[in-house]
Amino acid sequence: MMMRNWTGCTMLTLWLLVMVIHPLHAKDEVNLNVGDPAPTFVLRDLQGKDFFLRDFCGKKLRKPWINKTKYVVVLSFFTSYCQPCKKEVPELQDIARKYSSKNLKIFLVNLKEEPELVKKCIKERGYTLPVLLDRYGMTAKKYGVSSVPRIFIIDKDGNLAWMTKGFDKQLKDNLDRALATLLAD
Repeated sequence: MMMRNWTGCTMLTLWLLVMVIHPLHAKDEVNLNVGDPAPTFVLRDLQGKDFFLRDFCGKKLRKPWINKTKYVVVLSFFTSYCQPCKKEVPELQDIARKYSSKNLKIFLVNLKEEPELVKKCIKERGYTLPVLLDRYGMTAKKYGVSSVPRIFIIDKDGNLAWMTKGFDKQLKDNLDRALATLLAD
């Protein structure tokens, strides 16, 4: 009988904890808008080097600052098994070639896959864009990425300038319009 009361009390305590903690986790959802500062991050690339977003755009937050030039940065979150990503990446490569003389950097951000799998995928598909590894999904969480593909454009000042969710059949045209404005000299 005493065990039953303890179990009931424990269940009530657990229920109360769930009711208190659940609303706290709801605040974890990220709602980014154009004009918001882009969340900063550090990720490793496929060669094992650290990539700091702030080395390319926004304020210089660390020294030494690797690049003297500020860039417009495009982040494309993807996975090796994502079918729409297979259509999107070649279009991003075309955009990168088109704007190769401009201050534009496009990075593929792989979401939660093993580096060897990612390397194999990149090699097999002939992707030439630099790849960053978000092994634990922390950067994706900062950007509110819950599905791929997902693209973010960050302006030279480090603010979100454009974003899209899912594969956009008009991707090249839409990116071209957004980038033409951001890269105008």
